[in-house]
Amino acid sequence: MNAFAGSSAYYRRFRPGIPVAVAALLDQAAPTDTPRRLLDIGTGPGLVVQALLPYFDDLIAVDAEAAMLTEAEALLRPALDTAHQLQLRHALAEDFLPPEGWQPHLVTCGRVFHWLNQPRFLDRLSEYMAPDGVVAVFSDHSLWTADSPWQQAAREVVQDFLGEQRRAGDAAFSTPGPPYEEVLRGFHRPQGTPPLRRRRPVIPMDEAERGAALTADVLEDRYGLVVDVVEPVHMGTDTINRRVLTTHGLRLFVKQYPSMDDLDAAGNAWDMSEYCRAAKLPVPRVWPDADDNLVTIAEGSAWAVVDEAPGRVTTSAMTVTLAEHIGAVMGRMHRALAAYPLPKRVQQTRWRTEPVEDAVAKCDMVMARATRQGHDRLDELRVDLDQRREDLRTHVNRLRAQLPESLVDQALHADLTRTNLITLADAVTGIIDFRCARAMLAWELGRAALDPRTVATSNEWVACVLAMVGAYRSEHPSLPLREVRACARITLLYMLFSFYGATTAEYDLPREAEADLKRHWSERQIAIRRLLGDLEGLEGALTGLGASGGTS
Repeated sequence: MNAFAGSSAYYRRFRPGIPVAVAALLDQAAPTDTPRRLLDIGTGPGLVVQALLPYFDDLIAVDAEAAMLTEAEALLRPALDTAHQLQLRHALAEDFLPPEGWQPHLVTCGRVFHWLNQPRFLDRLSEYMAPDGVVAVFSDHSLWTADSPWQQAAREVVQDFLGEQRRAGDAAFSTPGPPYEEVLRGFHRPQGTPPLRRRRPVIPMDEAERGAALTADVLEDRYGLVVDVVEPVHMGTDTINRRVLTTHGLRLFVKQYPSMDDLDAAGNAWDMSEYCRAAKLPVPRVWPDADDNLVTIAEGSAWAVVDEAPGRVTTSAMTVTLAEHIGAVMGRMHRALAAYPLPKRVQQTRWRTEPVEDAVAKCDMVMARATRQGHDRLDELRVDLDQRREDLRTHVNRLRAQLPESLVDQALHADLTRTNLITLADAVTGIIDFRCARAMLAWELGRAALDPRTVATSNEWVACVLAMVGAYRSEHPSLPLREVRACARITLLYMLFSFYGATTAEYDLPREAEADLKRHWSERQIAIRRLLGDLEGLEGALTGLGASGGTS
């Protein structure tokens, strides 16, 4: 009989999970791939999986107690979106085998490691572990070995009722073996496979701790908020981002601006954010500081604090349902922003005006920069840039010739893409990172509808484009149909004139963010090829959306 039988409901209610900072540390330690795979051994009620959901999209949770898996199912399923795949497996860790070809990038093994036949488990794990995968074994301080007065008193109460020997369910707790580090260090994988190794965290914790302490000071001094937990968020290239949990349970997103060169632009962006929130759009609230400023100056930096929207940034291709909801939200936003004062910042239009040979020359500059940086895939990049030169010279003039002579512009978000949308269950729950610029509506519509990840990886990408644009027109029918039709052509031109992601070292990004940027470059190359091949048919389908009404 399982020693934990009958305890599953209590585990879900009273078992502590892992701290947010530990989840972030595990995210940094594990390799990045797509899909990114997590295996949680002895999952219990699923608390470790719950903490790691923002970082992994293909998850398997294993437990020897069926009732524990029932609790995990109840906890985890409501939190999943279409980007996640979750399997709950009833098995002994020593016997478990994943589906053929499934290799975890991170294996978590919490307190259960004590109960396992450790050599047998590690032998089995070596059969399916990803070559660069990470095994995280962790536990916490035990009431039975602690020596503070209150812990000794609590232990005496337990022993009065259950006896001197430490128990777990119906079984006695066995004598601890050697430290886990020794177990892992002494284990050797079969010949021909990389050894399991102890990996040091890639986050310099002293730096993370200093950042957390600085954030806590700023939030208390300027916002009157007392911080409980600070978690670094590695996204974006212009700001230092952190998630914060306050002692009152508020979940916040904090942006620190290392440079104070353009604080007016930052203030304008947050002002536009609040304007859109007042228009009943799904935009997180910006917290004013003690002086009622949306951007505060403290500790030598500028800061902004917003509520954290429920959900996450989608890392996979859009679904048709999500595309439709994004289109409806964008249409409402464009309609609301028509009355917003024109910003000083104007979105660049190189895709419309830059000489072709200037863009061709940039191909040479990018290649030279990549060589200096020691780019790890120079041959692939050279092929990409050769193709880009050919595309620029072959297609740009023809594509530009069929653009409308004039395009409607106004105040816009100006970076309304997949990475700046928080989603939950195929719906937008948060619009973030406003750029606040004067830009063309068809340009912003096309960039969102023709998301490179969706175009490059989904067989439904055309359906997603039509769903988003159709929903947009239902909310904002005044955009001329000729501009709606042109949004795909504009996006194709924009991609051809953009070299973002071709090199990455200049941004000094964390490993997983750098990998995602490289992936963005690769997917954009695929998207360009697909658009060049399918543009005529796509524009015909977009024209067909006007049959139900609209202007021309």
